[in-house]
Amino acid sequence: AEVIEDGVTGRLVARNDAEAVAAAAMALLANGPALAAMGARARERALAMFSIEPAVDALDGLYRQLSAAVG
Repeated sequence: AEVIEDGVTGRLVARNDAEAVAAAAMALLANGPALAAMGARARERALAMFSIEPAVDALDGLYRQLSAAVG
């Protein structure tokens, strides 16, 4: 899964396109409420994807699956 979801948790622009970066930044800075909402969604997504709890849960599930396969 992509870390940044364009228009939802951030903006994606073409690599090495300084004008696109500037335009995206200016558009975000011009709309404070949209910028704040995007930041909040990005934080939620980062916590869901990268916090310790999901990683521990995934590892626990893997261990249980492997344990059941071994017998």
